[in-house]
Formats: sequence, C-alpha cells, structure tokens
Amino acid sequence: MAVEALPVETPMFQKCCYCVPLRYGLIVWAIVKLLIDALMIYAQSDVIYVRSDEYAFIIIVYTIAFMASFDFIMNIVFIIGCCWQKQSIIKAYYAHTIFLLMLVGGFYVYSVIDVIIRVSGYKNLYISVALISIIFLVILFFHYHLLLLVRSQIVKLENNFENRTNDALEPDCTLKMEDVERQRRTE
Repeated sequence: MAVEALPVETPMFQKCCYCVPLRYGLIVWAIVKLLIDALMIYAQSDVIYVRSDEYAFIIIVYTIAFMASFDFIMNIVFIIGCCWQKQSIIKAYYAHTIFLLMLVGGFYVYSVIDVIIRVSGYKNLYISVALISIIFLVILFFHYHLLLLVRSQIVKLENNFENRTNDALEPDCTLKMEDVERQRRTE
C-alpha cells in the first residue's frame, strides 16, 4: 500500500528580505555566508591549538571545519549559479542546504547531550541548554529561510525557461500564401 504525499504549498518569495530583488539578495546572502564560513574555519583552526588533548573534541572540530570549508566552496558555486542563472547549479546548492540543515540538527543533539553529560549537577545546566537551543533555533530559522529563498529562485528560473521555450515554439503570427495572393489581387 503506497502512501501518497499531501500537497504542500511552500511560500514563494519575489524579493529577498521584502525589498531586494531575489537574485541579488541571494548573491548578497551567499557573500555574507562566505564571510561567516571563513571566520568559522579560522576559529576552528585556533581552537585545535588551545584544546588538543581530547580526541573526540578534535574530531568534532575537524568535522565543523570540513563542513565550513565545503559550505564555503558551495557558496562560491552558488554565487556563480545565480550570476549565470544556471538552474542545475542552484539545485545542487539547494540539496547542499538541506544536507547542511540536517547536519546542524545533528550537532544540536550532540551539543545538548554533551552539555548534559559534562555539566550534570551544575546549577547552570538549564541555562546552558537554553542558550544552545536559542542559538540552534536562530541558525535553523536562517537556514530554513534561505532554503525557501533558493526554492523560490529555482521555481522562478523554471517558469522563465518554460515561458521562453513556449514563446520560441509558437510563432507570434502566421502567414498563409492564400492571404498573400488575395492581398496582391486587391491591389
């Protein structure tokens, strides 16, 4: 027995942040993410030298640095895709954003469990978990909003491509030889 998915309408955005054209807003967003990723890579490289005694910690730091490096590369690819309006490149970035969103969720779960294990019995446990949760929700909100914006751009490019294709296949006017001959006879 197959289960059919319910149709869900995702919001479509015509502008980024309600004031900037969608394509230019996505390019600016990607540039800001490039700067954030560069800072994350730099920060992770400094953290390794400060706390290099725990093996599990080093693995997490290298994983975050790898994710930030891959995100940095994908943001460059996304900027190129937006400038050239290449739908396939933007779809690859869309898949990357979904994957990154799942990884952020996994790191949230790991962070909460790590804080509970390390700080159990400490009076600031709830504050630490609440702070991690707030940070995660803010990151989740921005990634989900970016996901919707990228999806809107993909749909916009699909619609533009279909309109251009249909216009190219259907001529604006038709000329029949009988009409030309009638026109000549009347002159």
